[in-house]
Amino acid sequence: MDEIGTFSSDRTKATYKFRCSDTGRGMSKDFISHVFEPFAQEDSCARTSYMGTGLGMAIAKQLTEMMEGNIAVESELDVGTTFTVTIPFELDSNYKEAYALENVDFSKSLSGLKVLLVEDNELNMEIAKFSLENAELESITMRKEVRD
Repeated sequence: MDEIGTFSSDRTKATYKFRCSDTGRGMSKDFISHVFEPFAQEDSCARTSYMGTGLGMAIAKQLTEMMEGNIAVESELDVGTTFTVTIPFELDSNYKEAYALENVDFSKSLSGLKVLLVEDNELNMEIAKFSLENAELESITMRKEVRD
C-alpha cells in the first residue's frame, strides 16, 4: 500500500483514499477501459501464467461501489499500475470522547496475565512466545499438528 489517508471529513462522514502501485507488467491504454469488466484479461495466455479468471477487478469495483466509493486505475505497459480507491465512511454519531484512544490509560500493566498460544508452526510459536514473555505475559503453548 503506497498511501492511505483521509481525503475529506466532516462531522458525519470521513472519506479515505487508498493508493496501491506496482512496477509490474502494466496495461495498455486500450485495455484500461475494460479492466473492470467481468472476465476481462488483456492477454489470453495470462490465465495460465497468472492463474486468474479476470473477475478480481470486476468484484473490487462492485464492492467499492456498494460502499458508495470509487476505484480508478492508471497504468502504462511495461511500467506499472496504480489503483486508487476512495471510500466514504459514516462516523459513529454515538461516539463518546471517553472512548477516545488518547483517553486510554496505557500505564495499566498486563503483567502476569495468562495467554493461550496455539500455533502449528514451531518457529512462529517461538517468536510469539518470546514477544509475550517480553510483555511480561505468561504463555501456555499448544502446537497443533497439521495433517494432509
